[in-house]
Amino acid sequence: DPFPRILLALDGSEDSRRAADLVGILGPKLGSKVTITFIIPSRPEGAFTLAASPAEPFLLQTERALRDRGLAVVRDLRYGHPAEEIVKAASRHTLVALGARGRSDLALDYVGGVADKVLRNSTVSTLVVR
Repeated sequence: DPFPRILLALDGSEDSRRAADLVGILGPKLGSKVTITFIIPSRPEGAFTLAASPAEPFLLQTERALRDRGLAVVRDLRYGHPAEEIVKAASRHTLVALGARGRSDLALDYVGGVADKVLRNSTVSTLVVR
């Protein structure tokens, strides 16, 4: 049972949806419990965001799809820098899964790629899906 607790970081991008699909396939085979996390990004002063509401339908759809596959799922909504919050949350899990490229958001360009920062800073196994 190598990955009993999977953290699935979602942002609504196609890559994060593919990560969710892969967790939906692997999770039941591994007997994993899944935590879905969605980060509402903090912004530098004066920056704007095109981020949608955290209550977007994709969160609920993903949660339902994973439960339909027999997975125990909980949701973890966080505020802050996406990579930092994912790394913090990952410390309580055995695997973090996320998309290689997130939603197009110019305000995040100033800090670099979230997946790259999670890969470099996470203390648990990390699955980056394209």
